[in-house]
Amino acid sequence: MDTHRLALYSLNSDEESSDAPRDEVEQIIASALADVTGMDLKSIRRHTSFYKVGLDSLSAVSFSRKMQESGLTRLAVSTILQRSSIAQLATIENVMTNGQEVPADPSHESTLFFEEAFRSELEAEFKRENLIVKKLYPCTPLQEAMLAAKSDTESAYFNHLLLRVNTNVDELKSAWTQMLQRHDILRTCFRQTNDKRFAFAQIVLDSIALPWSYVEVSSQGLRHDVEKKKAEFESRSPFKGMLPYSLTLYADGTANTTHLLLSIHHALYDGEGIAQLLQEVQVSLSGQSLPETTPFHKFIDYILSANTEFSDRYWDRYLSGISPSLLPTPIQALQDESGSQQIQMNLKDSFSSFKGHCKSLSVTPLNVFHAAWARLLSFYADSSDVSFGNVFSCRTIPLEGADRIVGPCFNTLPMRVKFTSNSTNADTMKLSQKHNSDILPYQLTPLRHIQKRTLTGGSALFDTLVILQTRGAELDPKYWELLSDEGNMGFPLICEVIPDETEDRISISLHYQKSYLEHEVAERLAQDFVALVEHTTQYPLSQASDSRPIGGAVPQIFQKKFSNTSQTPVQTKISRPWSSQEELLREIVCQYSKVDSEAVSLHTTIFQLGLDSINAVQITGKLRQLGYKISAGDILEVGTSQYLFRNI
Repeated sequence: MDTHRLALYSLNSDEESSDAPRDEVEQIIASALADVTGMDLKSIRRHTSFYKVGLDSLSAVSFSRKMQESGLTRLAVSTILQRSSIAQLATIENVMTNGQEVPADPSHESTLFFEEAFRSELEAEFKRENLIVKKLYPCTPLQEAMLAAKSDTESAYFNHLLLRVNTNVDELKSAWTQMLQRHDILRTCFRQTNDKRFAFAQIVLDSIALPWSYVEVSSQGLRHDVEKKKAEFESRSPFKGMLPYSLTLYADGTANTTHLLLSIHHALYDGEGIAQLLQEVQVSLSGQSLPETTPFHKFIDYILSANTEFSDRYWDRYLSGISPSLLPTPIQALQDESGSQQIQMNLKDSFSSFKGHCKSLSVTPLNVFHAAWARLLSFYADSSDVSFGNVFSCRTIPLEGADRIVGPCFNTLPMRVKFTSNSTNADTMKLSQKHNSDILPYQLTPLRHIQKRTLTGGSALFDTLVILQTRGAELDPKYWELLSDEGNMGFPLICEVIPDETEDRISISLHYQKSYLEHEVAERLAQDFVALVEHTTQYPLSQASDSRPIGGAVPQIFQKKFSNTSQTPVQTKISRPWSSQEELLREIVCQYSKVDSEAVSLHTTIFQLGLDSINAVQITGKLRQLGYKISAGDILEVGTSQYLFRNI
C-alpha cells in the first residue's frame, strides 16, 4: 500500500491525542457520542475507540438514535461496534441520508402460522371458561426452550421476587391491574402444538382477572408460607391454560408489615422487561403519565421476518469443526442429588475501578468476563477450542421502542474461543469483542436451529452460560424494596456477574446443578474465575495459557463431545412386523416430522427425521394423553442409543 492508503487504515497515536473531528459528519458523530457517554466533547478525537469511552451494545442504541435525530442515517448497532471510531464511522457511504440502514418494524401476520382448526379449538376451549382469545402468536425460540425444559427440571425457569411493600395495598393492586391491561404478555398463556416449526403457541386473552391473592400471616410463619407458595407455583404446568405468574400479598397485622411475592415463569419476561414493568408500576403509583407501550408481538413479527439464509451461512462458518466441551451428565455418584445451589463472591476491584481498566484497554466489561471464562474452560477441559453460552438482549435490533418491551426478548447463543499458542489476554478480550459485534446481525437465530445444523445426534453446543446483568430494577423505597430474587435457569453451570453501582462492587454468582458438580469443585471454579478476571485485566499482555493465577495444573472436569456424523446407526437391521404400539408411535412421529410412514423404519431415530429435544416434548405430551408414562428424556435416550420404537 502507498503511504496515503496506509494512513487510512492505521491508528496513529499522535492523531488519537490531537486530531479533533474535521467535517460536519464527524462533528455530529462526536456530539452524539458525548451526549450518550457523558464525555467532554473537547476530549473526543477522531480515532478514539468508542470502547475507550464506555460505549457498549445497549448504549450504542441511544447513540444510533442520537445520530439519526441530528440528520445522519440510523446505523445498525453492529456497524457502530465494528467501526468503533469517529473516523471509521464517518466513511460509511450515504451516512448523511437521514435514512435507515436496516429496515425496521416489519409487518407480519404471525397468526397465519397456525391452522384455523387449531385456533378454533383454542377459542372454543377458552370460551367455556368465559374467556376470549384476542391474539395467537408463535413463541420465540427461547420461550420454546424454556417451556420445554419443564419436562426435565421441575423448577427450571420459575422465578420468584419477594418485595417489602411500603405503600398503600389497594393502590398497589390497582397499579398492577393497569399493567395487566397495558401489556399483552401479562394476559398470555401457552399451549403445545402439533406444528413442527412452532412447538408452542402463546395465547393473548382479551381480559382476565389479575392473579392476585391476599394472605394474613405472622412474622414467624412468613418464610414457611412463601416457600409453600413457591412450591405450589412450580408444580403448575406453564402451558395448561393458567397465567404463568401470580402475585401474593402477605400482611402481618402484628408487625404491621406487608410483603409481595411475584412468582413468574421466564417465558414472560427477561431482565430488561421486568425492570421496565416494575418501573411502570412505580410511575402509576406516583400518578404520572405512562409511556407508550411497544407490544411484545412486534418483536415476534421481527423475528419471523429475519432472513435465515444469511444467518445460516454465518453460523455454519463460525461453528465449523466445533467439538463442544460439556460436563459429564450426570455424575454417577450424584444421580440422587437434585436442585441447584449457588456460590457468591466479589471481585477485589471496585466496580468503578474495573470500568476504568476496561476503558483503558478499549474493551467492555463483558469482553473481560468472556475472556476469563474461556480461559477457565480451556484449563478445565484441556482444550484450545472452547464454547459457552452468551445471552444477547436482542433489544439492539432496529425496532422502535424495543427497549420498552415488557417480554422475553433475549436469546442464548454460542460463543466460541479458539486459542493459539501465543494468544495473550488482550488477544482473547479483543476476540470476544469481535465475536459479540459480528453476531449481532444474527442474534435472533434459534439455538435449536443452529444445533441441528451443526451437530448430529441431538448434542448440545454448550452447557455453561455467562450472564452479565446490565440493568437492575431501580426500585423507589417509598413504594417497595427487593428482598430476594430467586430462580433456576435450567443450565448445569451458570456464571452470573452482577455489577452494583450503589455499593461500587461486582458480585460473581456461580449457579450449579448438584447432579453435575460437587460443591468443592464448584467453589474452586468460582475462585479461579475471579482470579482469572483480575489477571486478565491487570496483565493484558500475559499469555492466555498462563495457569499460574489458578495454581497451575487443574483436573479435567469438562469432556470433549465429538459428534457422530453418520446418519445410519451402527446397529443390526431388523425386519419384523410392527406392533400396535410401534405403529402408534410412528404415526405420532410422522405427524411432527411431516415424513411419510413408509420412509420410517424400526431403526430410524428422531434426529434423522429432523426432530430435536423440543419435538421430543411434543411427542411425550401426545403419548401421555394416550396413557403412556414416558418422559422427553426417555424419547431422547431411545432416539440416540437404541431403536426409537423399542421398549416403548
